[in-house]
Amino acid sequence: MQSAGADASQPADADATQQQAEASIAQVEADVRLMDSFANAVRRDLTEQDKVKQGIIHALGYFRRQEELAQDERDGCHSKTQHLEDEVATLQRQIKALEAEKMALAADKAMLTEANKKVLAQVNSVFAFGQAVQLGLAFKGVALDGAPNASTAAAASGAS
Repeated sequence: MQSAGADASQPADADATQQQAEASIAQVEADVRLMDSFANAVRRDLTEQDKVKQGIIHALGYFRRQEELAQDERDGCHSKTQHLEDEVATLQRQIKALEAEKMALAADKAMLTEANKKVLAQVNSVFAFGQAVQLGLAFKGVALDGAPNASTAAAASGAS
């Protein structure tokens, strides 16, 4: 009768084995579902990471462009500053040249003023001499045009 007992334990072992196999299968199916949801989560994370990466690339491109623009602006400002410094130096040289010319012109003015005074003094002297000559001739009765004076003509006809 042992064979009947051995037969009875076999179905119990078979049932337990079957239950263990079903539990293992259920666990594997649950793990597969978890792997699917994990794969979906990984895909979402990779998609988000790609979006973030594209955003970072875009931001870096924007910053590089801004850096280039700032460098261009710095270069332009440096060039303008250099141009203005050159212009200031040119103007300073022109000022020095004009100051030197002003000093030369002031010396010329002083010399011309002195010469003008001398010429005016000579003109006044000549004019005074001319008046003296004219007055002297008037006392003698001779007009400047060579015609005898009316008083001279009367004196000449009265003497005759």
